[in-house]
Amino acid sequence: DVNVRTDLGLTFLLRPNPNYDRAILEFKHSLETDPKHIKTLQNLTVAYTKKGDAANAKATVAKIESIEPTNASIPRLKDEINKIGA
Repeated sequence: DVNVRTDLGLTFLLRPNPNYDRAILEFKHSLETDPKHIKTLQNLTVAYTKKGDAANAKATVAKIESIEPTNASIPRLKDEINKIGA
């Protein structure tokens, strides 16, 4: 289930000692089932940003924009990416 897999990824992203690589892996598994799952794409962007991977974070935001251009989280996600020096 896409939502369960995404929630699993969130446990790795949000725990006190985050494991960004594992979170990214779980989000990618979720996207194998539904490549347009917005919640997963948003969380994947956050994971890439927290890891300092601006290139992949930007690419993921671009995908969100292509699927749902009016998504309210896009400006916040872009702001966070810009903070890491992208």
